[in-house]
Amino acid sequence: MRSYQITACRELNAKLRILFALTESKLCGKEERRLGLSSFMAGDYENAITALNSLQTNAAVIEKSAKEKSANAHKNPSICLRNLQIIGVQKEDLNKLNVIHVSGTKGKGSTCALVESMLRCHGYKTGLYTSPHLVEVRERIRINGLPISREMFSSYFWNVYNTLKNNEVTANDMPAYFAFLTVLAFKTFIEEKVDVAVIEVGVGGAFDQTNVVPKPVAVGVTSLGFDHTNLLGNTIDSIATNKAGIFREAVSAFTIPQTYSEGLQTLLNKAQEIKCPLYLCPPLTSYSTSDSSAIQIGIEGDAQTMNTSLALQLCNHWMNVTNNRNTSQINVNDGRILPAQPFK
Repeated sequence: MRSYQITACRELNAKLRILFALTESKLCGKEERRLGLSSFMAGDYENAITALNSLQTNAAVIEKSAKEKSANAHKNPSICLRNLQIIGVQKEDLNKLNVIHVSGTKGKGSTCALVESMLRCHGYKTGLYTSPHLVEVRERIRINGLPISREMFSSYFWNVYNTLKNNEVTANDMPAYFAFLTVLAFKTFIEEKVDVAVIEVGVGGAFDQTNVVPKPVAVGVTSLGFDHTNLLGNTIDSIATNKAGIFREAVSAFTIPQTYSEGLQTLLNKAQEIKCPLYLCPPLTSYSTSDSSAIQIGIEGDAQTMNTSLALQLCNHWMNVTNNRNTSQINVNDGRILPAQPFK
């Protein structure tokens, strides 16, 4: 893909995140003020950004991993779990976030934004972790569709940063930029008690820093293509294998018809290998609204259309599963969501 095409895709995803964040709902426009954190002092946020920027950059991490031929990439999730445990976050805490985890090549950020928007507009308190950001890094960590405030970012940042910096294990081995933000996002969502955390994979899936949740509620894989081939391999099979690394036993996974058939077959093989139920989402034209009209979306492209179907399936499944835990939540099984088909 040419550089200007990549830039255009990133700009589209960023615009979609802003658009969905402004969608009206009962929770839109409310910024969580139930901090209970240390008082915010002028300059704390700026100093936090300076400290964050002093960490190893994503580009440097990717370059190093490429040179090492990803020899140590498999350690990323375990290192992230170690860092989470140091700041007091256990695996059980991650499971309580009711995570929806999304990997893929094209549109995983906009798919996450769609999922977050729909669940928020159904009354759930949402957490959304995506990358990159447009203006400020706190855009990557959102609650109820809005970037967390500078006060909230600063408070949680220094809590995490100082804890890691003062620990003998991590004092001289601080996480890199993206890895730190991943820890910060999970910490924020746990402390703010979100109903759901929608997590976008950074790079790949299997060895991504976000791949630490033992039992998410659902996982999704968007359209597959060639990206980060220096890390993920230069075949669709190797890329799909890595993306499928977020699959979990007995956790429903959803994907869409793929341009590369071998990619879909690889996803199926990996799912069957670990006994993960894999579902293939129907085309968006199969859905209808309450007045039987076709669903219209404000974005173009076959990949975005299919990813919208993926977002609908992820939301529908998530609400059905979590309603079994809390029957006071709304029931959305109204027959208008065409079920995804088991892929065998």
